[in-house]
Amino acid sequence: MNRLYSTINNRYKLVEIVGERGMNTVYKAEDLVTGDLVAIKILKPEFKTDKDVLRRFHIESQAIQKLYHENIVKVLDTGEENEEHFIVMELMRPHTLKDVISNNKKYFNNEDIIEMAIQMLSGIKIAHDNGIVHRDIKPQNILINEEGTLKVSDFGIARVVTSNTLTNNRDAIGSVHYASPEQSRGSVVDIRSDIYSFGIVLYEISTGRLPFDGDSAISIAMKHSRGEFVAPTQLNLNLNPSIEAIIKKCVQKEPSQRFQSVDEMIDLFKELREHPDQDFGDSHKELLFIPTETINMASIRPYLDGDKEPTNKVNVNENAHNKINIVPMVITVTAAVAIGILVLALLFFGPNREVESIKPIELDKVVGMNFTEASNLLSSKKINLQKVDSVYDDEVPVNHIISQTPNSGAKVKEGSSVKVVVSLGKKEIDMPNFVGKQFREAKVSLHNLNIGFRIEEKHSDEAIGIIIEQSPKAGTSINSNENVVLTMSLGPEPQNHVMPNLLNMHIDNVNSILDENNLIIGITSYEPSDTVPENHVSSQSIAPKTIVKDDTVVNLVVSSGEATEEEEPNGENPNGDEPNGDEPNGDEPNGDEPNGDEPNGDEPNGDEPNGDKPNGDEPNGDEPNGDEPNGDNNESGEDLTKARTLSLSLADSDGIVKDGEKSVKIIATIDGKTQTVYDGNSSSDSVVVSYRSKDGDVVTFKIIVDGVEMPIYTKVD
Repeated sequence: MNRLYSTINNRYKLVEIVGERGMNTVYKAEDLVTGDLVAIKILKPEFKTDKDVLRRFHIESQAIQKLYHENIVKVLDTGEENEEHFIVMELMRPHTLKDVISNNKKYFNNEDIIEMAIQMLSGIKIAHDNGIVHRDIKPQNILINEEGTLKVSDFGIARVVTSNTLTNNRDAIGSVHYASPEQSRGSVVDIRSDIYSFGIVLYEISTGRLPFDGDSAISIAMKHSRGEFVAPTQLNLNLNPSIEAIIKKCVQKEPSQRFQSVDEMIDLFKELREHPDQDFGDSHKELLFIPTETINMASIRPYLDGDKEPTNKVNVNENAHNKINIVPMVITVTAAVAIGILVLALLFFGPNREVESIKPIELDKVVGMNFTEASNLLSSKKINLQKVDSVYDDEVPVNHIISQTPNSGAKVKEGSSVKVVVSLGKKEIDMPNFVGKQFREAKVSLHNLNIGFRIEEKHSDEAIGIIIEQSPKAGTSINSNENVVLTMSLGPEPQNHVMPNLLNMHIDNVNSILDENNLIIGITSYEPSDTVPENHVSSQSIAPKTIVKDDTVVNLVVSSGEATEEEEPNGENPNGDEPNGDEPNGDEPNGDEPNGDEPNGDEPNGDEPNGDKPNGDEPNGDEPNGDEPNGDNNESGEDLTKARTLSLSLADSDGIVKDGEKSVKIIATIDGKTQTVYDGNSSSDSVVVSYRSKDGDVVTFKIIVDGVEMPIYTKVD
């Protein structure tokens, strides 16, 4: 059932389906209380009466509510409404560790492997410290946020650890590719089962592939219980052997032979973080020690006791009799064989012959060689060449050897085998068909395939942004090193038009005139005019009869009516008359004598004392005749700038606005002067800025979102 745009618990408005996962549907939702975007997992309606499913759902909600850590997906709320069960979590992009592994065409370096391991283990540790076994550790359940932080998620089959935490038939046992042997068998599971699964994930991160695969879940589970995998260092030649040692310890078949806590691994990886290429050697010999397999004497004792095959029933007296009889027989046969060998040696070599010693052979380097050539070379020295695996490689040609074990220079005997990994060459895919699709869709697809591309543009009858050509063509085999060229439509070829005369035209009629000529009305500002009627165009940014192309933007100034006289501040007269009783034409008030007669010793003929200049010149550096040094004022000192507001989009060049709260800084350049008009956080698609400018000023806005510059916006006020 599609619940889009409905509200859960009178608080969470569902705005987008993020994904469908098993028993749940995950939505992006708006928290109507906080305004934040969250993820909400809702149990599908078909499972709301299934008691076992409900139990698991509640296990997850109860388990993760008490787990707070940066490497665990944060749970914000849980609840039930009208038999709908939901869990509210922090919103994260649908990007998993499995996606990263699949899209990575080369091996991760040791530093990245170590950092990912520490983050995963830190999250798992919090669960274990709270007595919870996850039971489904796999790359698909490790989410990655935009900062690259790994977060453990999906505790749907988690369980609180008890002395008899078993996996029964109705419980999910996790993903078979990552499940421990005891988990697949339905035996007791504890934190060491999570450690095994982590080891499988670490193998996949280190090599780009799973250690065990098969045609069915049963065959894969059997390999986990009995099989051996290719050593990670044979696949990734640059892998630190210490990481391989940790992997091998994690994935031991018997839980008692694995690490007994994640703390032990965290300490090792933190040491490796300081020295990523350090080989532990013997420094952690006891911790990394793996006991060699021992023979189960109980299973073979019946053979030693003389039975043809083991039986459940044992006749103690009969077995005792057999033991007494078989020992002398074995001694007799062994002695006879030894005497025979000695006699043959003396007859063949004679007393003066020396037995030739078998000299060891120094192994050749076959890495980089064609498999057939390497096989012929080693066969000539009576050494066998064994291909243990084939993998894709961007650098090593097809059917050439990537790695060998033992390495070149090692001493081997005739009849020995050299195990090699052979290249399948560059991994090729069929080029998808992008013609007719939106550029944004093609961009996402190529990014997911890890294929580079280049965009060319040209006009066509297709809409803007539609892919009209591609190279290579659809269906062509390509590899990740090839660059794809996409040709994007710019829409029809623009036509020439004559800019119409909009002067004295009523603003309501302007849009229809511009539409007829495929022109766009831009910024419209209002100014008083004594000559143009109100709401009629008084000026246009492009002169009439100018030749322009389709979609040209024209800015307009519209009359707001006749200007009204307003009293100047401080009683100043707009005609230059002096306020406060000052007489014009140089007459001096307040008892000063006219015609230049100055009392109290003032100089006659208008000469001013103390350096004052005659003829109305202003002292102290003031500019004469009312001229102001600041270009924002007119001759009468009136401020010509106007307060303005503007809404600016935070979209990038593809029209995409980043979700969630963003750090935004906007710098305006007005008439050559720069000022910051916005500096703060915003979760909206746009922000409103305030500034002052004069009419005719060119204003440029530089928009920076989370440190990334968006397209520059320019306007004329």
